[in-house]
Amino acid sequence: MKKVFSFMLTLLLMTCSAFALSDESQEIIFRGIPWGVSIPEFLEQVSEDIKFDDFEEEYANDLRKYIYGSEILNFNEKVQRIGYAESNWEYKLDLQVAGYAVDCIEAIFAMKPDEEGLPTHDDEHTALVAANYWLDVDDAPAAFADLTEKLTGLYGEPAPFDSVPYKVYLVWRGENDTFVSLNLSYASVYINYVDLKGNDLFKIAEESIVSAKKAGTPTSTDGL
Repeated sequence: MKKVFSFMLTLLLMTCSAFALSDESQEIIFRGIPWGVSIPEFLEQVSEDIKFDDFEEEYANDLRKYIYGSEILNFNEKVQRIGYAESNWEYKLDLQVAGYAVDCIEAIFAMKPDEEGLPTHDDEHTALVAANYWLDVDDAPAAFADLTEKLTGLYGEPAPFDSVPYKVYLVWRGENDTFVSLNLSYASVYINYVDLKGNDLFKIAEESIVSAKKAGTPTSTDGL
């Protein structure tokens, strides 16, 4: 733990004096998959070897959580669908990213109302808004430093943001409010891809659910 804290303190001292914004000349996307695709379209574009579990409806996180480590918005309805691809007793996730084994992939979708503005629960009415790699590393500070160099080579200099003890976020911003962040948290490393416009989709989905409740339109699909 002392090794991790020492590395993070050194990194903060080096970066906090130079808040250089990354190059926004390209849109940042996850595994070459466009933002906004539906769950079926997403599954068609990922490798057949990557098996996702069911995409469950959940209360949404403010997507800034994956960029800055903090949330500002509150969503009070289940307006997102999250699926995970991770190793378990019957499946081995055999995947590497930038030379590191991936422990888990998280894919996050906003739920979208139908053409009449009513809430929907089907896979087609969804939009990809964020995705994350959870990496399996032996030396987290060394992996964080290596990945910082690799991401900087792709997207330019990162912009460091406020960090809390034992947690550091470095952020690269692309066109159209797209981001990739590198997170060193204790002894773990995460790479987070975000389309910040997804927060607007969460708001639209939430408004449709609230409106349907006020109008007495059932939103549940239980038993179907």
